[in-house]
Amino acid sequence: MMSHQSEATTGEPEEAQPSDNVPLEIEGGEIVLREIDAGEVVDLDPEPSLRSFNREKHYAETTRTLAFWLIGVLVTSVLIHYSVVTALDLTGHSGAIERLEQLFNLWLPIISGLASAATTYYFTKDK
Repeated sequence: MMSHQSEATTGEPEEAQPSDNVPLEIEGGEIVLREIDAGEVVDLDPEPSLRSFNREKHYAETTRTLAFWLIGVLVTSVLIHYSVVTALDLTGHSGAIERLEQLFNLWLPIISGLASAATTYYFTKDK
């Protein structure tokens, strides 16, 4: 720890300790970086993590997650579409409904194709 005496009381500059938070010192008008004691790294071996990686398990989990997310996006988009169409119909905005139908007719084949491809792959990947 640094002593609580200042340079003015002892006549000598204080020596920086490894526990200080500031990594810079000023010596003769120049800024000098000093070392910070960050501790010791022990047992740093990257190989165990590589040995514990199971490619098949990771691949299966990714496929499953992707299939579920795409199905979720499909279901959510259909629910949002029908909710908005119902709300627009109740408020009398038939022009907006027609534009929304066009957008949905573009979106539905894309998302349903992705969702069906992902689920087909998920269920037939082992065959």
